[in-house]
Amino acid sequence: MVKVDLSSNEIKILKALQGGTLSPSEASLASGLGEKETMSAASWLRSKGLVKISEKSTTFYLTNNEGQKYAEEGLPERRAVEWLNQFGESPIEDLPLDEGEKKVVVGWLKRKNFVDLEKTEDGLKL
Repeated sequence: MVKVDLSSNEIKILKALQGGTLSPSEASLASGLGEKETMSAASWLRSKGLVKISEKSTTFYLTNNEGQKYAEEGLPERRAVEWLNQFGESPIEDLPLDEGEKKVVVGWLKRKNFVDLEKTEDGLKL
């Protein structure tokens, strides 16, 4: 039999794990240690071959301000197509989009062959 030296925190973790698999927060509660001490002791126990640690990561995606705006109002391309379907031909200036969106949307609509551009006295018309 091989003798392994254990710290008091490692012993607390082993006792907590007698009931089975625990998450770091559950092991922390069961052992009376903080989460950092729990993770440190568990890591040492793993290096001594006394416990196995499973790790998983979770990825979260969050919207920025622009994404939040489009989630609430709809994508500018879709809003433009819906508006054109409702009102038909119109000058670009009449699209209910801000100037930055208009430039991108008009280019996108043209590339997708959804609209033709026509020069008129009033400016470009879709």
